[in-house]
Order: sequence, then structure tokens, then C-alpha cells
Amino acid sequence: MSKYPPDTAVPMPDDITESTPTQVASWYAADCAYQHGIAAHHLTKRSDYKAAAEAFNVSGSSFAIAHLIRALMAHAPDHVAEVVEDMQQTFVQGDAVEMAFEWLHAHGVDANQLREAGERKAKEEGR
Repeated sequence: MSKYPPDTAVPMPDDITESTPTQVASWYAADCAYQHGIAAHHLTKRSDYKAAAEAFNVSGSSFAIAHLIRALMAHAPDHVAEVVEDMQQTFVQGDAVEMAFEWLHAHGVDANQLREAGERKAKEEGR
């Protein structure tokens, strides 16, 4: 099986928590470009608007992460490494979803209801 193209374009350390902010931002920018290509193919060659929208959403999320890391590099260079390391550690340790649930609950959003809606959607689509 071939490597995921962003991994080939922007090699990362085996331990993702050892990556630099520049590597992480570049990887997400590469994923943005890759996902945009998938979306363009679905839109122009297959007229599969649902698949195109899903890829555009992933592309947008990857862009947002790259953009925010680059903004931190420009405006908070003394803190960017700490923030990116914390982001990577949280994800690797499996605490990211729990943190997202806490943030949503703090803003009055029922994260469990969203998770359940996602499960229903996946079930309906046979995924």
C-alpha cells in the first residue's frame, strides 16, 4: 500500500509528538491541497457532490489548523512549540475527544447528542 500523499510530501518523525510546528503546519497544508484535489475530482469528473463536500470540509479543516499554527508562529513564537506539542500529545493520548466534549458542554452544546447523530449517519450510510 502506498503512503498517504501528505506523508510523502512532508515527512514526519515516527513519534508525531517530536514534530516541529513548521512540520505540523506544512503537513496540514499538504493535506489541504490533497483533499482539495479529491474534492475537485468528485465535483468535476463524477458529479458526486456529497463526496466533494466531504473532501472540501476536510480540506478546510486542514487549512484552518495550518493557518492557526502559522499565525502562532508569527504572533506567539515563544508559545507555538508548547501549543503544538500539547495538541499532538492530547491527540496521541486519546484525550482530544474528551476535551472537545468538555468545551462543547461549557458552551451549552450536547456533545453526546452530536456523537449519536454521527453514529446514526454512519449506520444509515452503511459505513
